This record gives sequence, structure tokens and C-alpha cells, in this order.
Amino acid sequence: QDSIFEERRRRLQEVCNGKENVFIGNNTEANIKGRMHIDSRHKIIYCAIEKTGSTFWKRTMQILIGIRNASNPFVIRGMEAHFSFNTLRKVSFDIVHVLLQKYTKFLFVREPYARLLSGYVDKLFSPNSFYWKYTGTYIVRYFRSLPSNHSIKCGHDVTFPEFIDYFIDSEEHNRFRNGHFTPSYDHCRPCQIQYDIIGKLESFKNDTIFILEKLGVDSLIHFSDFAKESEIDALTDAADNVYAMRLAVTKCMTFTEALRRVWKKMQIRGLLSREIPFPYSDDSRAYIPYSTFLKTLLDAHARSGPRDKRIENRKLALIEAYRQIDYRQLLRLKRILEPDCKIFGYDPEPSIIFQQTRQPESFYFMFDY
Repeated sequence: QDSIFEERRRRLQEVCNGKENVFIGNNTEANIKGRMHIDSRHKIIYCAIEKTGSTFWKRTMQILIGIRNASNPFVIRGMEAHFSFNTLRKVSFDIVHVLLQKYTKFLFVREPYARLLSGYVDKLFSPNSFYWKYTGTYIVRYFRSLPSNHSIKCGHDVTFPEFIDYFIDSEEHNRFRNGHFTPSYDHCRPCQIQYDIIGKLESFKNDTIFILEKLGVDSLIHFSDFAKESEIDALTDAADNVYAMRLAVTKCMTFTEALRRVWKKMQIRGLLSREIPFPYSDDSRAYIPYSTFLKTLLDAHARSGPRDKRIENRKLALIEAYRQIDYRQLLRLKRILEPDCKIFGYDPEPSIIFQQTRQPESFYFMFDY
């Protein structure tokens, strides 16, 4: 497997050669340093990029630096991954320079078009009162003609084309950007910092096991069944989040509607079969307790069939989402995502997105229930 990682590094160096002043991005130095998670005991630096498995790796780093008494990252709730963490944010440039020379540095990346869709699904499509309030209302105000007062106030119904219009504008004009959407090279400066290991979300399990061994910490991190645990973790985290935000979310939609969005999100992610319908009716005014909903999610997951069949949902959702985007917008989007594609070895013009032959059915991204 060494050769796979060597090829990724070689490609990065080849693409970056002579482009160090081109592929820089717009993030501030403080922002970059804040993404660098450090484990001094094992001499490791991990650069976190949203939507590439960063919640998992932040939990793993918490175990390695000794602030969690655990060996399995999945026993730490996803919501706790972002607290009490060692980063380089407040470390002086001189010391950062020395650490970058001496420590083993790694990051994870992901196919850029899928990562962008994942950011939309996670922060705007599914119930997320924080992002609705700040990013959602901004998008509705500036990228929708004749928005309703309710949408302006809530930001709860941003469509994928509106999101893409916003993203292109935010990148072309460097305004109102958000780390969940901005390009990966802008997070971690791979053309300026020589990373030792580049992991990919598409081979997350194998890459993770390889990296833990390479870092010499595989004896400290244990899983019983990585694939199963990561799926249960994602379902639990989705339930945790929507119930934590219930009061804010229900100012904008019924809670049943919010749970339906979570259900759709789990189908989009390939965790639930699209054959299993949302089990609650719209006129149900009765409160659905957290434990009931989580059990319903887990039961549906158990009935959803083999992973390789479920994972097909992701591809179908990707096609459905990008088929809504005007071709001229796709070309503008390609210009923004091209550096990531070149640096990390992805196709800048994927045929399933750019060769639009037919209109797909609308299954995943419908708002008019």
C-alpha cells in the first residue's frame, strides 16, 4: 500500500512544482494554523478539512494526546469531537516552522464535487438551525428572486442550485466563505507544506488503518467492526444533532418535517435504503421521543441491505443534485474545483455530472412534501 501513498505524494509535488504562489487560496494564517491538530507525544500533525472524515480524526487525536480515556474513537460522541483540542492557532510562526519540519504531517481529502454536495446536505438541506440562520438566510436574501418572509427569516429551504450560485460567488469574490465548502487546498496549503501522508475518504477504512500503523499508534486505537461502527455512529450523530436543535428548528418547520429531512440525508449518504419510506405521517402532531426515532433509524438501517447496494444512493443523489445546475454554472464551478482535482488526483470534469443526457427523477431533494 506504500506505493499508493507514494504516488499521491508524487502527484502533489508534480502539480505544485512552480505553482507554490498560485495554489495558495484565501484563508488567513491563523485559520490554517487552527486546522493543524498536534500530538506532541507521537510527533504528529493532522490538518483537518471538513467533510473528509475530520470528526473521526479529531476524536482519534483526542485519544492520542490523552484527553480521552478510550481506545475506540466511536465511543466519543460526534458532538464532542470539536472541544478541548490542541491546535497550532496560537503557536508562533517560528515554532510552527520547526514543528512542520520535525513532525509527521497528514491530511484527508475527498472528490471535490461530492464533498461540496455533502456540505450542502449536512449544513443546509438537513436540519441545522445554526447554518440556516447564518448561511441559509444569506443565500435566500442574495440568490433567490422574490423570497418569502418566512424563508428570509429561516433560511431553511435553500435549494442546491441556489447553494451553487452562492458558492461560486463566495469563491470568485472572496466573501462570506465557509470552511465546509471552500476548496481543500485552501485549508491545508499542500503546495507550501510538504505532507507526508495523504488519505482519501473514498478508501477511508484502509487508509486509516495504514496511517495508524505508519504513525506507530495502531496499538492505541482499536475498533471491533470499523464499517459497522462508523455507520451506527453517523446515524446516532444525525439523531443527536436534530434533537439538540429541536427548539430552533421548529420555529421554521414542523419537527416531523425536520425528521424527514434527516431520513433523506441518511438515504443520500447510503446508510438507509431508498426503498424504506419515512415512517411518520405529516399530520402527526405527537412528539416523537429521541430514543424512538434513533431506534427507528437503526432498525431501518439493519433492513437496508448490503452496503455496496446502499452506497449506490450516493451516486444517484450526486447525479440528481448536479443535473439541476446550468451548464455555464458547472463550468464556473469547475474552475474553482480544478486545483483540488489536479493536486489530489480527481477528474475535474466527471462524466456523470457534465454529460447530462436525461432529467433524473426527483427523489432526494424535494422540499414540497
